Amino acid sequence: MKTRYSAILVLSVILLVSLSIPSHSHVNTTLYGQASPIVTEQAKVILQQGANGSSLVYTNSTSAFISVTSPLDQPQDFDDVLGIVNQASNNWRTSLVLYNSSNVERLINATIILQNGSNNDQITIDNGNITQFQGQPCDLTANATAHISIVNLQAADNQTTSLLYTYLRILTPDTSTYDLLAITFEIR
Repeated sequence: MKTRYSAILVLSVILLVSLSIPSHSHVNTTLYGQASPIVTEQAKVILQQGANGSSLVYTNSTSAFISVTSPLDQPQDFDDVLGIVNQASNNWRTSLVLYNSSNVERLINATIILQNGSNNDQITIDNGNITQFQGQPCDLTANATAHISIVNLQAADNQTTSLLYTYLRILTPDTSTYDLLAITFEIR
């Protein structure tokens, strides 16, 4: 038993002595690799300025601000306030969705339509009340341009500004996924 304790004592001393000796080694790990490039895809459907009213399409062409001045005496139409361009070789389904608004009660009438060969009512305001918040999806054919127009627009006063915050909802073909492009309508 005495030899056993002696062996443990000798091992302990060797361990303590070896731990007190400084180590001058280091670990050097070098990882050579190349980062994968980030690939972005250009939007298949983009927005472009319209010919009527004042529209501002932002740099990435996926959001827009439209400004029109409403008449007080009789309704007026604003054809082609914004263009919707399908840059793809397949058809897409699109619709407008109103998600927020302010000062709508001052509008006597307004109908926002999507023109793609036929007129599709998307958002309707009647006597200051929003009666249609979203339009039926309609086709945006391959390599074609549709237009957003505001028809039958009339306001009760010109002291305030009405704002309509919408999304252009674009259904990806053969899927249940969609893109949302932000479009704000300012009616002075």
